[in-house]
Amino acid sequence: MRNFNVNPYFRSSVGFDNFLNSALNSQKSSSLPYNIVKKSDDDYSISLALAGWNESDLTITKDKNTLTVSGKSSKEQKETNYMHRGISERDFSLDFSLADYVNVISADMKDGLLNIELHRELPETEKPMQISINNQALDSK
Repeated sequence: MRNFNVNPYFRSSVGFDNFLNSALNSQKSSSLPYNIVKKSDDDYSISLALAGWNESDLTITKDKNTLTVSGKSSKEQKETNYMHRGISERDFSLDFSLADYVNVISADMKDGLLNIELHRELPETEKPMQISINNQALDSK
């Protein structure tokens, strides 16, 4: 897999350092399989495969522009002689960087999938607006 180098963009941008840093950090891999789906220009969903996890073991937190999904196993750790162990029961924490004005609408767990629905709602002051051009004759003195 190729790595994308964002370092040249640091030299020619102002105020985008958080975005560029998140691009650098997004190259880290996660052991949890997940999907991110863009449903429309303003609607997204994140689905995480969490086989064996209970809703009570999961925490979803939104702090500014970071969505964190974490799990802390409440199961007793007993000595088991696995011949193959493919289902992880380790505690985890997974961060997603959210754009401005993206909010969590809902979260539900069904058939081992945690589904999180997101929606971006721009305030009226941030929406594009058309500017009229005033064509007034200058008063001659």
